[in-house]
Amino acid sequence: MADVNADGSIDMKDVLLLRKFIANMDVTLAPLSEPTSTNPTSAEPTSAEPTSTEPTSTEPTSTEPTSIAPSVSCDELIPDQITMAYYDKDCTQYGITWHTYKASSKPTVQVVKGRTTNTADFAAATAVSATSIHYDIKSMPYDYATNTFQYTNTFNAVDYCHQAVLKDLDFASEYSYRVGDADANQWSAIATFKTRAETVNDFTFVNVTDTQSKNNISEAYTYMRKALEGAYSQATPAFILHGGDFVETSSLLNQWRNMLNGNEDILMKTPLMMVCGNHDSTYKAADYVQMRHFNYGVDTTNMNSIIGIYYSFDYGNAHFVVLNSNSTSKRTDGTDDDASIDKAQYEWLKADLEANTQEWTFVALHHPLYAPAGKNNDEKPVLREQLLKLFNDNHVDMVIQAHEHLYMRTYPMDANGNALKSATTVKEDGVTYFKDPGAPIFYMTGKTGKSG
Repeated sequence: MADVNADGSIDMKDVLLLRKFIANMDVTLAPLSEPTSTNPTSAEPTSAEPTSTEPTSTEPTSTEPTSIAPSVSCDELIPDQITMAYYDKDCTQYGITWHTYKASSKPTVQVVKGRTTNTADFAAATAVSATSIHYDIKSMPYDYATNTFQYTNTFNAVDYCHQAVLKDLDFASEYSYRVGDADANQWSAIATFKTRAETVNDFTFVNVTDTQSKNNISEAYTYMRKALEGAYSQATPAFILHGGDFVETSSLLNQWRNMLNGNEDILMKTPLMMVCGNHDSTYKAADYVQMRHFNYGVDTTNMNSIIGIYYSFDYGNAHFVVLNSNSTSKRTDGTDDDASIDKAQYEWLKADLEANTQEWTFVALHHPLYAPAGKNNDEKPVLREQLLKLFNDNHVDMVIQAHEHLYMRTYPMDANGNALKSATTVKEDGVTYFKDPGAPIFYMTGKTGKSG
């Protein structure tokens, strides 16, 4: 069914479905990577412990765009790139982000309780003010004749980012909202979402990663969309965990516009918790993209947030830790290839894991501690040396990795790097599961885009 490598890793031939039964809780993890996949990625309950901080950003300026790409809309106040994220530790607050081409005099989120698509219902809506940041950013033309982005013809563009927080919401309740400019009466489409239950007994989440597509404009979002639609056909996910490399060149505005706008209806109703990948960070001068597109309440005081952030959150009885494997400590020769995560992040991680009281613990990071043979084979042995014992000492159950564009799972791996092949297993519906193996299992869920 699967080939076992010498290091204990297994090259999976299909989407991995992991299910653990916790008392009365049926917790399922099913990575979604290929566009044809319809299995939802589920996992144990988690909660996010993002800290609160405004996104670090380049200083606002008054620069206007010098040109407009053929694929870029000129409707300057129409909201686009709209996303939702969990803002607080316990996943009871929602961080909303959207963008416009023109400065908004009164950026606002309007919220009403209940499900509606009727704009008249917003006459009595609660208005939540947003903060705004102006970025100078690059964009590029798109050649529809050849279906390619014109990388050699980038030009200056202007991007206004608006962020607000929805809070004091009732548990297990539906809310409808829209974003826009209250003075101009310019609004987005209406989206409806449901808040989490006060007591979470079971839940599903979707894991996608490496959604980037280098050229074709439709490929920039359709692969991710097919995966998410497949997930929703199986269950309603509590959130999306994205493993990083959201777009190919994250310093370019219209790659984000194509990806986020093409999935707008899903991303407006489903919180997305993002891991920072190398394409979202150090690749081709990306900066602040994680905080610019998703509103997490993260305290970035001790972080180099220009290349990404790290944070944690809780959902039900599970704890999720999101690391930034791009923020590394330099080697003595000045390079950072295969380097460990930086000292501040390591100390934060150690304290976070030691303070965790949840029954189940999941860690997500972009660069793998273990990777299958073939493809990039870009596993990070220095990360393994730094983190494997820490994960074992603090009872991490699962490490969700990305970057390689391949499926993979390991046996439970102990602190010395030994594969626990004799760990107790149980069989359910013809599928074999590990039962309390006492060491973390490492997963790689493939890619959800078409690049590499």
